[in-house]
Amino acid sequence: MKKRNLSLMLILSMLLTLVLGFTSFAANGEKRLFDDAGLLTQEEAADIEKGLDYLSSSFGHDFAIYTTNGHDQSKSVDKVCDLFYYNNKLGAGDGERSGSLLFLDMVTRDIYIYAQGEAAMYFTDADIQNVLYNYNGGIVGELQREDYHGAFVKYMSTVESLYASGVAENQYSEYAGGLVRVYADGRKKVILWPLQWIIAIVISGLTGIIPMNNVKKKYAMVAEKRSAERVSLAYRSTAQFAFTGAALGVTRSRIPIVQAAPPSSGGSGGSHHSSGGGFSGGGSTMHHSTGGGHHSGGGGKF
Repeated sequence: MKKRNLSLMLILSMLLTLVLGFTSFAANGEKRLFDDAGLLTQEEAADIEKGLDYLSSSFGHDFAIYTTNGHDQSKSVDKVCDLFYYNNKLGAGDGERSGSLLFLDMVTRDIYIYAQGEAAMYFTDADIQNVLYNYNGGIVGELQREDYHGAFVKYMSTVESLYASGVAENQYSEYAGGLVRVYADGRKKVILWPLQWIIAIVISGLTGIIPMNNVKKKYAMVAEKRSAERVSLAYRSTAQFAFTGAALGVTRSRIPIVQAAPPSSGGSGGSHHSSGGGFSGGGSTMHHSTGGGHHSGGGGKF
């Protein structure tokens, strides 16, 4: 009987270990708050975690917060955020892993917003500063007053407003190679830098000259004109012409010139997303990400 009870206890212990291990893995897989600096109470941390989950499920991007008491200062803050983002498998989707990370260092007083993939369309350079310092007073004031829970709640509320406003009509993403993609109504347009315009014009010019010359010769009827000249010379050698007189007359009537009406000044219709709500839109300066793709980012001190 004792052996049976011991065996049963061992089995239950193994099952409990497996369940706890699975639960821990699931929680870590969905973890979005990394309060390594210990700024929040357990209840406050649970509240912020719920808010981050709500944003992620609402907008399809991943949202995370990371606090620390010191970082590797041999790396830029942007690089620290980039490595943390990928090492912790943050981001939504298998492709660009879109999402954002709010970073705070309590030692260096650095604050930074990192935005990966499609999230960079919302977190432009100007709007990152607006979120931190300007929109509804920014979140820096709460941080300076050591109201960390209030700062994170305000941050999530501001991000919700930013996403609800949509991508600004003047938003564009600027890459180190010079390619700029402009977003309007969810569509991408490509604008080239001046040097790329020159190269494109030269290539298009070279590829167009040869066909144009062939078409020009064809419509000029060079061969036909030469044949007609030979016939004309043969005809003139046997032809005679005599002018016997005719009455001359000049027309006095006017032939009116009809001018085309000027084009209508009305433009094509269509709406654009508006940043609204105190956000600026504008450009997102893009950087290469550790795991591939691109990200934007910006910050300051608090």
